[in-house]
Amino acid sequence: MTSDLWAALPAAVRENVDELVVQGRSVQAVFAIRSSGVEPRPGLRGCQALVAERSAALADRIGPPPLRDVDTLATEVAALPGPAVAVEADWHSDDQGWFVRLFAVMADPADTHCLAHVRHDLGAEQADVTAAGQALAQRLGVPFRFVGVPE
Repeated sequence: MTSDLWAALPAAVRENVDELVVQGRSVQAVFAIRSSGVEPRPGLRGCQALVAERSAALADRIGPPPLRDVDTLATEVAALPGPAVAVEADWHSDDQGWFVRLFAVMADPADTHCLAHVRHDLGAEQADVTAAGQALAQRLGVPFRFVGVPE
């Protein structure tokens, strides 16, 4: 049971695991649990289950990575199979709130690639994603559009 394992960990290890989980470093979090000195040594699957449990508990502190610069986005698009035919942004929601996503749209819709997934809090992110999408589309010589609005 993961709650028993969590309770058995020293406080410093619990703090380190939570910090690693918030940073998205789940492999290092598993390593920290397995190297904690708890006997018997926790198994890999138990450690993975505990990291997943901590991820759920800390979901409000975990966010998607920040929006990358246009040069980095253009390099990512150039590595895709075939040229992009458009750049699109849209709204997406889940149990953590609203997000703005940025896509490289490919000729084959199955190859469309998500470039960014940015949490929407106060509106600044929409402007950032829109500006990045427009600049990327201009660089690629393709159209840009923002699809939909939050409900």
